[in-house]
Amino acid sequence: MNGLSRILLSVLRLVFGVTFIVSGVLKLIDPVGTGLVISEYFTAFSLTFLKPSAAFFGVLLSILELIVGMAVLIRIRIVFFSLVALCLTCIFTIVTFILFKFNPIQDCGCFGEAIHLTNAQTFVKNLILLTCIVPIFTVRKCFSEMADSWKEWIYLSLHVLLALVLVIYVLKNGPVAEFGDFRVGTYIPEKMESAWTGESSDIYVYEKDGETCEFLLSGIPDSTWTFVEMIPAAAREEQSPVFDFAVSDLFGEYVTDTLLHHTGPVVLFSVYAPQALEQDDWDAIVQEAASLEKEGILSRVLVTHGGECPDSLAHLFGVSDYKTLISLSRINGGVVMLHSGSVMKKGSHVELDSEEVKSIIARDADETINSVCVREQIFIETMFLFLLLSMILFRFSFKFSSRHRTDSENI
Repeated sequence: MNGLSRILLSVLRLVFGVTFIVSGVLKLIDPVGTGLVISEYFTAFSLTFLKPSAAFFGVLLSILELIVGMAVLIRIRIVFFSLVALCLTCIFTIVTFILFKFNPIQDCGCFGEAIHLTNAQTFVKNLILLTCIVPIFTVRKCFSEMADSWKEWIYLSLHVLLALVLVIYVLKNGPVAEFGDFRVGTYIPEKMESAWTGESSDIYVYEKDGETCEFLLSGIPDSTWTFVEMIPAAAREEQSPVFDFAVSDLFGEYVTDTLLHHTGPVVLFSVYAPQALEQDDWDAIVQEAASLEKEGILSRVLVTHGGECPDSLAHLFGVSDYKTLISLSRINGGVVMLHSGSVMKKGSHVELDSEEVKSIIARDADETINSVCVREQIFIETMFLFLLLSMILFRFSFKFSSRHRTDSENI
């Protein structure tokens, strides 16, 4: 290969590798959310029998993307991983074409909740990645090996192990950084107002010059457009990305405003699967909520309709839907602290017991929010910096040792 070809291939490897690495990392930091997206895919493609294993497939896909991206970027086992990368990209391109054509789900989840792409943008992204990987695969045998085979496999295996450690930690303690609707710093009442348009959310599809667009009732286009169909709001309920937060008490009375407009701290325990909690954990959550309530801190245990509670403590419980509760906290039994409607702090009920909650409440709310946001930002930057330094050190250390070995053999 001449110099220009090498530069072009380096650029293609950079674009492909970085995209896969970023995609893998952003999904790894929220494996529960990734599992929910995979579950939507299974539903859309009539593979509902696989939904119980959606979280497993989500973690597997995230780690695979990370490892394939690293391998392509720094030329580790390039003959093998360029083939894997080509197969993955072809599958992604076919799937996203179906999403673009038929719109079974509205968010591909390619970059978790950090970056949202439309189905058209996702399809174009995969076409670009396909354009990158095909030339790399075509000349895969022309790349020189970076190191001995066993060294490269050990290097990748160590990163797989680190990824699994991260996943286990996140599943136990919650995401190390969040990008969802209920991330720390979100002012929920404002989010709800921006999501509600005050009109019917039925979608009206019109076509003009071969282009199809969707409109709300207030934005119906002029007569040059041809009406195609109306999509009722009810038909879009499960896949709607519109933000929602609705809570009622056990008697069906709407209490969302009470929680969001309370002047002061509010502590919510999100239990989206009560039946999956150990009895000790359930008892601890109820006791913590009761203890905080006695201290004058508004506290509620939010459950789905399947939740059970002691009659004497019925006033401590609220009811919401599964999607809202798992969005509120990825931990089944997670603690979400609000202050005047803003998300201030999140964690597990083990980490944030009643004493720790009181300690946090005593601090300045804005200071706590800023501290959490800064810590999350630092963690994300540190993860990418670690991966960058890891790849640089691997590449140049083995390149140097290989050159040194060659020089020694020539003496």
